[in-house]
Amino acid sequence: MKKIFILALVALIASISLAANTQKQIRFVDENGDVRTDITSVTVRDLGTTTASTLTTDEAGSVSITNPMTTTSTNTGLDAGNGIITFCSAASSYDIKMTIGGVGVNLYSIPATKKQILLPFMLGPVVFNDAEALYFGDDKDISISQSAAGLLTIGQSVAGTGSVAVGVDDAGIDWTFYGDTTLLNMMWDASANVLSFTGGNSMIEFGGAVVDVSETTLAVVEPTASNVVTIPDATGTVQLQTAATTVIAPDTTATITVVPGTDTLYTYTIDTDNEDCTLTFSAGGTAGDRATIIFITDAAGSADEVMTFDGTLAMSEGTLTLANAASNRYVVSFISDGTVWMETSRTAILP
Repeated sequence: MKKIFILALVALIASISLAANTQKQIRFVDENGDVRTDITSVTVRDLGTTTASTLTTDEAGSVSITNPMTTTSTNTGLDAGNGIITFCSAASSYDIKMTIGGVGVNLYSIPATKKQILLPFMLGPVVFNDAEALYFGDDKDISISQSAAGLLTIGQSVAGTGSVAVGVDDAGIDWTFYGDTTLLNMMWDASANVLSFTGGNSMIEFGGAVVDVSETTLAVVEPTASNVVTIPDATGTVQLQTAATTVIAPDTTATITVVPGTDTLYTYTIDTDNEDCTLTFSAGGTAGDRATIIFITDAAGSADEVMTFDGTLAMSEGTLTLANAASNRYVVSFISDGTVWMETSRTAILP
């Protein structure tokens, strides 16, 4: 009695094992339901991997099938003439990589119960004429089209409907966008989370309300080392430094021309002996703006000069008297509170 029980248990275990290694047969047809007879290679892969699965010709697993299966391989499960693949496997689903009609095709998450797969002949190069479009979604939410001028457009059929995602979250890929100049490109490095511009003279341009009339261009100097510019965790306005020194024309009255949002360096050179001057700021500036004025004495005068800062838009320590000295310098600095300019410092005569 014990022997009979043991034999029955072994038979049950064997039957469970054999049942798991079941036969799968898939037929490939085109859009008309006709058999695809142009299959040249099929690789059955373990689900979600690139590993070729272990396949056999029978459920007992006694004879292995060559995987990839081709029209010339031994022990193949490919019947190209009838568009059928047959194999035994224990997997409940798998991926398939195949070559059909000279085109590589990847099929994913194919259930073991699948008996037929539609592979239309339009697999391969698909050509659209100008102004024709490829649509996605039940209501043609997203379209891809090309104009006669060669402009490729990814658009929405209904405004505000649909969205486009590039890549997969946490599994993105690098993207490179090329211009029409050799070695100039923009690249998104997914692993480093970096958007880079290469090729030198890289700039970002921001257009105004009217196209091609006025732009603001953000440019960088050609780097000679790896540099990092850090934007602080704060809200504020970027202060700019003017690229060149602004010259104040000497006279009995003169204007300090303000460029809001900048730190500006001015120079005032005496060219007429004993000519006093009243200087007036043209505007109150932006809060935080700085203005630095370098006064240069005349080269061969016999008397001094008095500089007065008009009090309408400036609060100064008083007049500045330039001594009778050949080509020496004084430096006066102001900062704006957004309304008026306040003097922060002035030097004695500098040789």
